Amino acid sequence: MNKTEVLNVLKYIKGAYNRFEINEETPKVYNDFLKGQEFEKVMHRLKEHIKRSKFEPTITDLLPPREEKEVEPYFRPNS
Repeated sequence: MNKTEVLNVLKYIKGAYNRFEINEETPKVYNDFLKGQEFEKVMHRLKEHIKRSKFEPTITDLLPPREEKEVEPYFRPNS
């Protein structure tokens, strides 16, 4: 995504959630995390979020889901 696309995402969020605050740092922070993402995919995730949540999305909600990793147990009993 480029800076213009990030601004479009922020405007869309603001349009859906009128309490969403955009300050001077907001575009920079979103740009740092969303650069390298495809605009269409981010918008799809945003629209899906809007359909299911009355709360504005976090940056994490706009990123692709992480692949689940196998978690190593903290305790391994002796065999």
